Order: sequence, then structure tokens, then C-alpha cells
Amino acid sequence: MEAPQRDSPSPATLTEREREVLLLLLDGLTTREIAKRLGISFKTVATHREHILKKANVRRTIHLLKYAIRNGIINA
Repeated sequence: MEAPQRDSPSPATLTEREREVLLLLLDGLTTREIAKRLGISFKTVATHREHILKKANVRRTIHLLKYAIRNGIINA
């Protein structure tokens, strides 16, 4: 199992929309559900998700939870 690296960028590097998408991902919404809720395309949400993963320096969405907690985006 691959763990997130400790030298992840600060949450300030996420755009406002990326933070919004991140929170919805952490709430368990699918890419399609996020797109519908935000009124944007599936492809746009998928692109935001990929940017978030890259900025967080992780490969799997599940590791975003640790990233969000560690960077104060959400409280544990």
C-alpha cells in the first residue's frame, strides 16, 4: 500500500474550485455527482481531481483524506 509523502504542498496551492471538489470527494460523491452539483462537466471534475492528486503528491483518492487532515482542510 502506498502512503502519501510527508512533503506534500500546502493546501494554499489548491484553487478554490479544487478545494470544493476535494471536499465533495471526501464526502463520498462520485465524479458524476460532483459535476451535477457544481453544474460543470464530468471531464472538468475529472481534471480537477487529477490536479488535486498531483498537488497532494498521492496516487489514490483515499490518500486525500490524510492530506486534508494533515493540511487543516478538514478536522479529524
